[in-house]
Amino acid sequence: MRISVIAVVVVGLVGGVAVAQPAPDKVAAQSAYAEGQQRYAAGDYLPAAVKFETAYALDPDPVYLFNVAQAYRLGNACPKAVGYYKRFLDAIPNPPNLVNVKQYLEQAETCARNTATLEPGNPIPPGPVVPDPAVTERPATDDPGRTQRWLGIGAMVVGGAALGIGVYYTTEVGRLNDERADLTAGCKVMVCMAGYGDELDDQGRSAQARQAIAYAVGGAVMIGGVVLYVLGRSSERSSIAVVPTSGGAYAVGSFTF
Repeated sequence: MRISVIAVVVVGLVGGVAVAQPAPDKVAAQSAYAEGQQRYAAGDYLPAAVKFETAYALDPDPVYLFNVAQAYRLGNACPKAVGYYKRFLDAIPNPPNLVNVKQYLEQAETCARNTATLEPGNPIPPGPVVPDPAVTERPATDDPGRTQRWLGIGAMVVGGAALGIGVYYTTEVGRLNDERADLTAGCKVMVCMAGYGDELDDQGRSAQARQAIAYAVGGAVMIGGVVLYVLGRSSERSSIAVVPTSGGAYAVGSFTF
């Protein structure tokens, strides 16, 4: 009996429906953001707010909303500051600096009410000054896709090992086939006892079954690892903003999954 070599091919198909959206222009956003920082540091809060707005329009990262609100508040454009603080809290309901943001929002709302009651021609009174500057750093220190990528890499390693086992048993099946063929050829020259090839047949069937299992499991795990890695790569990196204060610093972050 000739033992055939089995090759199991596992094909994974991952499908999805995506809605086409304009890709964020992060380079241009960072450039506008850097200009806004310079304006902010110079005390030109309203021009800084416009630059931060431009950065957000190019890359809708909620952290920019916080910067816009800060600049408008310190520039005494209090109604606009109120709107941007609320938009920031809608995007990130529980930021690490939630207490501070609520305080700033209350100050901006008070300033907006006072501004609305001014007599025509009267100058706008100075708004509440809080020493916190705009975000001076935006390192992307958190990466929600990192765990997926590491899991994907691990799965690919395991899948590769299983496929390696499958290759070993493929070689073993071939070797047993050759031995069985040689034994059959020898029995044509000399008389062999009944059941002379049973042991080789059993070994061949066992190797064939293990080969099939190794290829199936290895292929499935390998494909799963590739899918996890691709999903991890496609996840947007988290944005963390570090805002220095007089007593230390706090971080503002946005996360996209």
